[in-house]
Amino acid sequence: MSLTTNGIGLKRTAQALKEAGLDRVNVSLDTLRPDVFKALTRRDRHQDVLDGLHAAREAGLTPVKVNSVLMPGLNDDEAPTCSPGPSSTTTSCASSSRCPRRPARLEARRHDHRR
Repeated sequence: MSLTTNGIGLKRTAQALKEAGLDRVNVSLDTLRPDVFKALTRRDRHQDVLDGLHAAREAGLTPVKVNSVLMPGLNDDEAPTCSPGPSSTTTSCASSSRCPRRPARLEARRHDHRR
């Protein structure tokens, strides 16, 4: 059985999920840059997601799959490096095709993350 999550609470729950019978997790993470993460999610919780990925691997919820949506001008330059941490057989990465349009709230913030 697999679970898709934003990963924010995964550090706290990974071991219990494994003990309850979960086999693996898919984590949605569109960027490795904390400032872009905050712009996308309106939450300063990037490190929580990275800690959750680590906890999932430690708990044996493998393979951990990281899903990303590439958005032109926002995170499309991260495609080759979308897998956090060192390469291993316990983490894989999948990026969906580029979003043709960015939500209006992100368009207004588009240039803020690169300063």
